[in-house]
Amino acid sequence: MFRKYPKTARLKDGRCIELRPMKVGDREHLTTFFQQLGPEERNLLNDDVNDPAFIDRLVQRLGDEWYIVILAIADGVVVGEANLSRRRYGWSRHVGKIRILTDPKWRRIGLGTLLAKEIFFLAVKLKLEKVNALMMEEQMDARHVFARLGFQEEAILKDQVVDIQGQKHNLVIMGQSIPEVWERIQDMIDESVMLISGS
Repeated sequence: MFRKYPKTARLKDGRCIELRPMKVGDREHLTTFFQQLGPEERNLLNDDVNDPAFIDRLVQRLGDEWYIVILAIADGVVVGEANLSRRRYGWSRHVGKIRILTDPKWRRIGLGTLLAKEIFFLAVKLKLEKVNALMMEEQMDARHVFARLGFQEEAILKDQVVDIQGQKHNLVIMGQSIPEVWERIQDMIDESVMLISGS
């Protein structure tokens, strides 16, 4: 699955980043990345990313096909992280859950969208049927990124989330059916091939 990594991409402002799966040696770099997030941003996350035990759990799951972490790296520094998790058994084993985080200094230049697309295509390769993204209602940037990828808001659960300050928030669940998106992507590929053939 990871044979084509690392990948290099150029963002809207001309800066280049490398995309690749997380490795054990990335522990310190990822810790530094999480520390770049301000208190308000960390408050919106479901995990305490500053807790060393959280990083330990990430490292322990490396190589586990049920939990995939992709990093965006620039000049040896982690500037973005995306993960895809899925259940091994149960009712929702055909559904993946996506999370995207980016360094505040690397936002609004396409990095979040790039990470979302990358993790989405890994879900396609894993033959998942659906992917969900969960976020607080206030996370408008994240909602916008996933909406651009075709995700629909499927539910808003009132007072479902309690942040680290003890405040309650509404939880937004955005979902996307992979077969539907893949069909549209295939159409786009076919159109591109036709344009190339006709030029």
